[in-house]
Amino acid sequence: MKYFKNFLLVKVLSASLALSAHAKDLTNIVQPSLPNCDKIDQKLTFENKHHWNGWGSNITNTRHQPESIGQISARDLGKIRIKWAYGFPGSNKVDAQPTIFGNRIFSSGGTNTIHSLDLETGCKLWSTTVYSRVRSTIVAGEVGKNILLFFGDQAGWAYALDASNGRKVWSKKIDSHNLAQVTGSPVFHNSIVYFPASSGWEEAAAANSSYDCCTFRGSISALNAADGSTRWKTYTISEPAKKVNMSKGKYGPSGAGVWPGPTIDVDKGRIYITTGNNFSLPATETSDAIIALSLDSGAILWTKQILANDVTNVSCYVAGQPNCPYSSAPDHDFGSSAILLKLDDDKRLLLAGQKSGVVTAIDPDKDGAIVWQRRIGQGSPLGGIQFGMSTDGRYG
Repeated sequence: MKYFKNFLLVKVLSASLALSAHAKDLTNIVQPSLPNCDKIDQKLTFENKHHWNGWGSNITNTRHQPESIGQISARDLGKIRIKWAYGFPGSNKVDAQPTIFGNRIFSSGGTNTIHSLDLETGCKLWSTTVYSRVRSTIVAGEVGKNILLFFGDQAGWAYALDASNGRKVWSKKIDSHNLAQVTGSPVFHNSIVYFPASSGWEEAAAANSSYDCCTFRGSISALNAADGSTRWKTYTISEPAKKVNMSKGKYGPSGAGVWPGPTIDVDKGRIYITTGNNFSLPATETSDAIIALSLDSGAILWTKQILANDVTNVSCYVAGQPNCPYSSAPDHDFGSSAILLKLDDDKRLLLAGQKSGVVTAIDPDKDGAIVWQRRIGQGSPLGGIQFGMSTDGRYG
């Protein structure tokens, strides 16, 4: 430890001396000129076709931008320079990537305020504040003659804003549970927007011995993009939680939240979701699973559970474990969206990454039969594969 402290002191002194020696050079750096934001064209246009819309950039969630569209390659990386920067007021982190649509960038900046920035200059064109912090990526969709922005917040509200001016078109509580939240990004397709629902809040509340654990259940909702009215809603656990006679946990089953955004299969008329762990007993077959639903009705077509009996909550990590069903359950949710991939031989795969550090490939046309599995990390309750994978069709 003494060696480390001395080493750190030397590094700090060396850095200070270096800065002092080059102080004159630093003062001579030419500062970039600030744009005149008053002269920015306020009109939303689509001259820039190189969009990145939503979490996966497309409804199959490949999260890949080919060079022909992005107009950047590995050869260009050494030439990249900062063109402009924008600081989000009151934010110390940004949970989700921005959405690029037309000549605009849309982002919450990790707060409860949506910002619209000019793509060329970074000038702020408008901002709109909603009820709670926005963790999901925004997705834009054409509804009638307007472009609307869809997203959810940490209090379980879904929103639609007019992309041209930030005006709220509609808002809707996505789930009646008071601890529901929208962590995953919605997906827009054919004038319908699909919202997932999860609840890290209830999983954490279970650490309190006085909390009646647990009653939340995950879901996916299909809303009409124009007005937010519900077309269908499907829960990952078919029946509401009931009082159970168990020493740990008072209600169940619960959990199986849908943390990431869904994936749409236009060819088969399906929507795929991945789910998290159960919060309380009894365990269900829909936790830590990949589920296929009808795009039209929301009916569950098949379920492929990858890890059974993963029943856990935050109380398993505190003294006394007041609401912990299994102290040994690994908490290996699916924290990233499934990727729908077409292969050269016309076969298809659905790829899903888990907090266990394992990637699973299943056949969506054979009721989720496992094709292969590959471990790429050790995994943990807060590690493994979370938030997103990417593939160009050959590698991932």
